[in-house]
Amino acid sequence: MGMKPFLVTKILPFVIGALILISFSALQKIIIGANPFMIKGYVIPFIFGGASGIIIAFFRKKWEKEAVRVETEKLQAIIEMAAAVCHELNQPLQSISGYCELLMMDLEEGDQSYKQIKGIKGQVDRAGKITKKLMRVKRYETKDYLKGKIIDIDRATE
Repeated sequence: MGMKPFLVTKILPFVIGALILISFSALQKIIIGANPFMIKGYVIPFIFGGASGIIIAFFRKKWEKEAVRVETEKLQAIIEMAAAVCHELNQPLQSISGYCELLMMDLEEGDQSYKQIKGIKGQVDRAGKITKKLMRVKRYETKDYLKGKIIDIDRATE
């Protein structure tokens, strides 16, 4: 471990905690009418303030790691749910697509029904591409949508 991480994780929290508690001690001395420049009354606030600063820094790091872990678990659950939904949707889409192909085989390309069924099949194929994209989502990326945000499927699957 280098010197910079040690300074940031140990020394800086100690100094900040000590300074905060010393400041409160000085304020307390001023309130009770004692001399705030007497060094004698600052040793214990310095030690306890510094120790408190290190403890707070330690737990803050743990809390941040826990928050990241919880967010990762949430994202994983969402990804797994999206994959399950896509799997379930793909089965009826495959059936609709197959029926469209069968119907189109019985019709002439110029027939109005053929064009309508081809349009339906095109939309079913489009829905199939969307479910395939959803199954490849790996991270949480959003984009603005109306007055809120939605998942940006294209960026989340890159």
